[in-house]
Amino acid sequence: MQKFAVLVLVGVFGGCGGGGPSEPKLTIGQVCLQVADALCERMVQCGQIGPGDYDGCTGATVGGCCSQNGICAQGSPVTQSQFMPCVNAFASEQCGAVALGTIPATCQILD
Repeated sequence: MQKFAVLVLVGVFGGCGGGGPSEPKLTIGQVCLQVADALCERMVQCGQIGPGDYDGCTGATVGGCCSQNGICAQGSPVTQSQFMPCVNAFASEQCGAVALGTIPATCQILD
Protein backbone atom coordinates (compact mmCIF):
# COMPACT_ATOMS: atom_id res chain seq x y z
CA MET A 1 0.00 0.00 0.00
CA GLN A 2 2.68 2.51 0.96
CA LYS A 3 4.63 2.05 -2.27
CA PHE A 4 1.53 2.82 -4.30
CA ALA A 5 0.71 5.96 -2.34
CA VAL A 6 4.25 7.26 -2.65
CA LEU A 7 4.23 6.64 -6.40
CA VAL A 8 1.00 8.55 -6.79
CA LEU A 9 2.36 11.47 -4.81
CA VAL A 10 5.55 11.59 -6.85
CA GLY A 11 3.42 11.90 -9.96
CA VAL A 12 1.06 14.45 -8.50
CA PHE A 13 3.50 16.69 -6.73
CA GLY A 14 6.07 16.71 -9.47
CA GLY A 15 3.91 19.07 -11.50
CA CYS A 16 2.57 22.57 -11.30
CA GLY A 17 -1.13 22.75 -11.99
CA GLY A 18 -3.07 25.92 -12.50
CA GLY A 19 -6.74 25.82 -11.57
CA GLY A 20 -9.02 28.78 -11.41
CA PRO A 21 -7.72 31.67 -9.32
CA SER A 22 -10.39 31.18 -6.67
CA GLU A 23 -10.09 27.40 -6.33
CA PRO A 24 -7.92 26.47 -3.36
CA LYS A 25 -5.12 23.95 -3.65
CA LEU A 26 -5.52 20.65 -1.82
CA THR A 27 -3.27 19.74 1.05
CA ILE A 28 -1.12 16.66 0.70
CA GLY A 29 -3.30 15.04 3.36
CA GLN A 30 -6.42 15.65 1.29
CA VAL A 31 -4.74 14.12 -1.75
CA CYS A 32 -3.60 11.11 0.29
CA LEU A 33 -7.07 10.55 1.71
CA GLN A 34 -8.75 10.74 -1.68
CA VAL A 35 -6.23 8.33 -3.22
CA ALA A 36 -6.61 5.93 -0.29
CA ASP A 37 -10.40 6.01 -0.52
CA ALA A 38 -10.45 5.39 -4.29
CA LEU A 39 -7.73 2.75 -4.20
CA CYS A 40 -9.17 0.76 -1.31
CA GLU A 41 -12.70 0.94 -2.70
CA ARG A 42 -11.41 -0.50 -5.98
CA MET A 43 -9.50 -3.20 -4.10
CA VAL A 44 -12.76 -4.23 -2.39
CA GLN A 45 -14.57 -4.28 -5.76
CA CYS A 46 -11.78 -6.42 -7.24
CA GLY A 47 -11.90 -8.86 -4.32
CA GLN A 48 -8.33 -8.06 -3.33
CA ILE A 49 -9.42 -7.13 0.19
CA GLY A 50 -12.65 -7.80 2.03
CA PRO A 51 -15.14 -5.03 2.89
CA GLY A 52 -14.07 -5.37 6.52
CA ASP A 53 -10.50 -4.50 5.54
CA TYR A 54 -11.41 -1.18 3.91
CA ASP A 55 -10.67 0.97 6.98
CA GLY A 56 -7.33 -0.74 7.54
CA CYS A 57 -6.45 -0.27 3.89
CA THR A 58 -7.23 3.45 3.90
CA GLY A 59 -5.39 3.92 7.20
CA ALA A 60 -2.28 2.14 5.93
CA THR A 61 -2.35 4.02 2.63
CA VAL A 62 -2.72 7.44 4.24
CA GLY A 63 -0.11 6.50 6.84
CA GLY A 64 2.40 5.60 4.14
CA CYS A 65 1.52 8.65 2.10
CA CYS A 66 1.89 11.00 5.06
CA SER A 67 4.86 9.26 6.65
CA GLN A 68 7.10 12.32 6.77
CA ASN A 69 6.61 14.71 9.69
CA GLY A 70 4.05 17.38 8.94
CA ILE A 71 3.78 16.57 5.24
CA CYS A 72 0.00 16.07 5.30
CA ALA A 73 -0.59 19.67 6.32
CA GLN A 74 1.52 21.03 3.46
CA GLY A 75 -0.09 22.34 0.32
CA SER A 76 -0.07 20.53 -2.99
CA PRO A 77 0.11 22.11 -6.45
CA VAL A 78 -3.31 20.74 -7.46
CA THR A 79 -6.89 21.84 -6.96
CA GLN A 80 -9.86 19.53 -6.46
CA SER A 81 -11.00 19.91 -10.07
CA GLN A 82 -7.51 19.10 -11.35
CA PHE A 83 -7.23 16.05 -9.12
CA MET A 84 -10.71 14.52 -9.64
CA PRO A 85 -9.88 12.81 -12.96
CA CYS A 86 -7.12 10.92 -11.14
CA VAL A 87 -9.40 9.91 -8.27
CA ASN A 88 -12.22 8.90 -10.62
CA ALA A 89 -9.87 6.78 -12.74
CA PHE A 90 -9.46 4.23 -9.96
CA ALA A 91 -13.07 3.09 -10.42
CA SER A 92 -12.34 1.74 -13.90
CA GLU A 93 -8.74 0.63 -13.35
CA GLN A 94 -8.24 -3.04 -14.21
CA CYS A 95 -8.05 -5.27 -11.15
CA GLY A 96 -4.70 -6.71 -12.19
CA ALA A 97 -3.26 -3.21 -12.50
CA VAL A 98 -4.59 -2.28 -9.06
CA ALA A 99 -2.96 -5.38 -7.58
CA LEU A 100 0.37 -4.36 -9.14
CA GLY A 101 0.11 -0.79 -7.84
CA THR A 102 -0.17 0.71 -11.32
CA ILE A 103 -1.08 4.38 -11.35
CA PRO A 104 -4.03 5.31 -13.57
CA ALA A 105 -2.94 7.23 -16.67
CA THR A 106 -4.91 10.31 -15.59
CA CYS A 107 -2.75 10.50 -12.47
CA GLN A 108 0.44 10.25 -14.49
CA ILE A 109 -0.40 13.31 -16.59
CA LEU A 110 -0.19 15.46 -13.47
CA ASP A 111 3.59 15.16 -13.29
